Amino acid sequence: MNFTRVRDTLPNSVRRPLGAVKRWLMPSYTHWQKAKLLSAKNLAAAKLALLSRTDSRISPDDGMYEGDGDHYFKVGLSAIDCLDEALQRARSTTVKEILDLPCGYGRVLRFLVHRFPHARITACELIPNAVRFCAETFGAVPVQSSYNLEELSIATKFDLIWCGSLITHLDADRTRSLLRFFSRQLAPDGLLVFSTYGKFVADRVYDVCAPRRLLGRRRSCPRDFYTLDASSIPQLVRLFHEQGHGYLDYPHQPGYGVSLTARTWITAEAHEVGLTEVYFRAQGWDNYQDVFGFVAPSSA
Repeated sequence: MNFTRVRDTLPNSVRRPLGAVKRWLMPSYTHWQKAKLLSAKNLAAAKLALLSRTDSRISPDDGMYEGDGDHYFKVGLSAIDCLDEALQRARSTTVKEILDLPCGYGRVLRFLVHRFPHARITACELIPNAVRFCAETFGAVPVQSSYNLEELSIATKFDLIWCGSLITHLDADRTRSLLRFFSRQLAPDGLLVFSTYGKFVADRVYDVCAPRRLLGRRRSCPRDFYTLDASSIPQLVRLFHEQGHGYLDYPHQPGYGVSLTARTWITAEAHEVGLTEVYFRAQGWDNYQDVFGFVAPSSA
């Protein structure tokens, strides 16, 4: 059940007590969901071991949690898979400082703290409550992010940076700003791993959202793209195929929307800021988003 969507349909007089009940019930409910996933034993042994150590508490404000703990925890584990593969390709063995941006409410960070128990992990996010939750629940170092990425600076240099599902929502200029920020924040030989929407998503969103008639009705968009103007979808996909990057604002949210990025475009832009590709996995994260790994220049 998507608690947020149900709540938004109710009057304020009902929302407040319902929210209090939800906050009281959620810790027990998500603990049960984690235990259920562990007992199913359909995960690899290493994943089961990592999940068993992971905190099951999920913030009631976490928009990535829609009542399906099985999927929520598996998405976090999928990110760890990608990070492990990228670290192996980069031949990185020392990870002392990690940045999770955007950390959200810790969907991936809750696994990072146990996968890298001796590392210091910085949680960076635009949402103050999310940063606070990650600091209080998982012991992360809290850092408030900035909409203007050129102004964002953190004193720490990071051996590993994870950026899940942010470039997926930025236009070309803000993506370039983000890559410059990451280049500034990486330690020598540091590894940056991030996700994008690539060809798989471009094909899916066009097939499902493009204006077409089916039995006299326009086919609706999937959940991830349901707010997009269907008439603009063909242009979004065309720009992706012709220029390597397509972007479309969500309605009434200028500067935040859906971006489709080709591997060639990402690699070229990362090269401009001094980063070298060492890893790529199409649909690597949750069998949906493409995942890239880039390393910073060596200090030698």
